[in-house]
Amino acid sequence: AARYVEHFLPLLHDVCRHVRYASLVTVGSMQAGARPHASAVARCLRDADVSCRMAALRALKCMGETAGPYTKELSTWQDMFVPRGNGQYYGQAFGLPEPISERALMFPM
Repeated sequence: AARYVEHFLPLLHDVCRHVRYASLVTVGSMQAGARPHASAVARCLRDADVSCRMAALRALKCMGETAGPYTKELSTWQDMFVPRGNGQYYGQAFGLPEPISERALMFPM
């Protein structure tokens, strides 16, 4: 995969969520070898598709990255979920999954 990384990095922004997801998984599988591309992966933390956001988090973790440089993106993600007070989140009303924190993913600051 390392030999072809420049070919599939543009696929991180493909219109098809499945292509974006597969590209993120591939980049993550390169582990530390993909570290030079961490900023491109981090942009995917704002992806419209939750599977792609999760794949971006996993890829960053596999690269050995920490959450510190990406707190803005992670905070934006978390801010989509405002507690209602009845144990639910506003995001759930729109069919969005429950919030997930970088701490829950063992993604150290």
